[in-house]
Amino acid sequence: MRLGLNMGYSGSALRIDVPMVQEADRLGFHSVWSAEAYGSDAVTTITWVAAVTKHIGVGTAIMQIPARRRRSPRRPRSRSTSSRAGASSSV
Repeated sequence: MRLGLNMGYSGSALRIDVPMVQEADRLGFHSVWSAEAYGSDAVTTITWVAAVTKHIGVGTAIMQIPARRRRSPRRPRSRSTSSRAGASSSV
């Protein structure tokens, strides 16, 4: 049997019971779960948990995908230079 810890919603002010999460990690719990609704953010909460634990898995129970902005991966800037007519290269 695997044990998981449900942290529930953190609310609009980030509140994480770090000692409880670290104790679950020490005891060998399989995972910690967070959810979001009405101003709480599961991603920030679970990222913080991952930063203060060593072995426990993390997951989100609910994420409001429509409330998130789409972000594309950052790409390095390139400039186009023409070495001859009709040819270009990226630098």
